[in-house]
Amino acid sequence: MNYHLSQMQESPTVSVDWSPVWEIILGISAYTHRKLRHTFDCDEEWSQTTLSETLKEDLRIIEDTNQWFALMMLQATFSASTVQDFSDELCRMEESTFYSTILPYKDRHSEALRLQTSHDRDFHRYANEFKTHEFFGGYIASLASHSFSQMKDLFQSVQNGWQEFMEEKAEWGKWKSALDREASFHVIDKEASVTESVQRIAGTAYVPEPSIWEVKLIPQISYRPWLLEQRTPDTKLFFYPLREEYLLEQGVPGKAMVNGYKALGDELRLKVLHLLQHGPLSLQELSIKLDVSKTTLHHQLSLLKASKLVTSAKGVYSANPQRISELHEDLSFFLGKNHEE
Repeated sequence: MNYHLSQMQESPTVSVDWSPVWEIILGISAYTHRKLRHTFDCDEEWSQTTLSETLKEDLRIIEDTNQWFALMMLQATFSASTVQDFSDELCRMEESTFYSTILPYKDRHSEALRLQTSHDRDFHRYANEFKTHEFFGGYIASLASHSFSQMKDLFQSVQNGWQEFMEEKAEWGKWKSALDREASFHVIDKEASVTESVQRIAGTAYVPEPSIWEVKLIPQISYRPWLLEQRTPDTKLFFYPLREEYLLEQGVPGKAMVNGYKALGDELRLKVLHLLQHGPLSLQELSIKLDVSKTTLHHQLSLLKASKLVTSAKGVYSANPQRISELHEDLSFFLGKNHEE
């Protein structure tokens, strides 16, 4: 016979985190991601831009070494509000703490070796733990070729250079305003699970992982339309793309929002959505419940699916609560922008 004393179960905290430093680091990372850069919304503009020689050289080193990852790990620790704050934190950082921050976490079995490496600097030994990883092995090995002082200088230089590059662009102020608005718009529901919060805000599925005690959701533009995931030893980072509506001029509704509300502007489609909110149904079941022909319903369902308000799998239709919630948020944001004019 077993006797268990009840204990409160801990779960990770979830927060929406943003500062201009994050977007600067993500811009540096995205620009140097040659393999996928052609898929980013910003690539066309970047390809037509002339960079300073200093910034080009800094970005070349970042690209060759993948040390954008170090910038992300440092900012996850600093939560700096400005590039100057980041630089100040970096200058105060001890060498062993620096390396324990930027060395990637693998698993609990390798954690002792990771921490040891931050002290003895045997980077090639720890790099061997990542032989099958796309870039971590090379990234870790590259740390042996650059001194602590050189990396600090590089990180400060490349961030200052990218910040100056972005400040020359008219849209930079608009980006910062939109990202700040997005971060402040979301209130974390303390009653919701971590999985539900991540799905609602970042739009991606997430199953809590061992040793992760904090989840940070970071809106971004530089990697649009991609969602990027990273982690520290105890924090999961989701860099999720800002929605189109947030980047439009004031008073201009996004196409997705317009089409969504058009799809809702019909009595039959609203009845269908109401039924599906209570559970998945087949076309036959919907036809019986609503006393409407399957041909008519199929057309209405196609409009709801086009607006992502409804999904289907193997002939069964389901409401998409995430898109329904997003549509409400998009309208609130759009009207809120107009009220500020």
